[in-house]
Amino acid sequence: TELRERRFGQLEAGPDSRYPEVWVKDKVDCGARPFGVEAAEAVQKRTSKLVAQLDRNLPDGADVVLVSHGDALQILQTAFLGLSPKKHRELPHLDRAELRELTLKPVKG
Repeated sequence: TELRERRFGQLEAGPDSRYPEVWVKDKVDCGARPFGVEAAEAVQKRTSKLVAQLDRNLPDGADVVLVSHGDALQILQTAFLGLSPKKHRELPHLDRAELRELTLKPVKG
């Protein structure tokens, strides 16, 4: 469940065209919960916790492929880059089935 899609609260099952309303709030405050949306910082914490657990439990050098949804993966990528989750929309867009090699780094404010 750590890799499930970000919860979009009142916007669930609605048009994707409403997502930018959330992303603009994320950019200002990664703890914001407009429309009851799961905060970007909560998504980063949830998804990176799984990565840290895998890192502890798998043999050194093990390759891992993680599959999830766009927003969750964009936010997880900020953890790999040591960035605040409020920067998730500044990263290059992830295409469907795209593979990216990433290394987890400590998060900076």
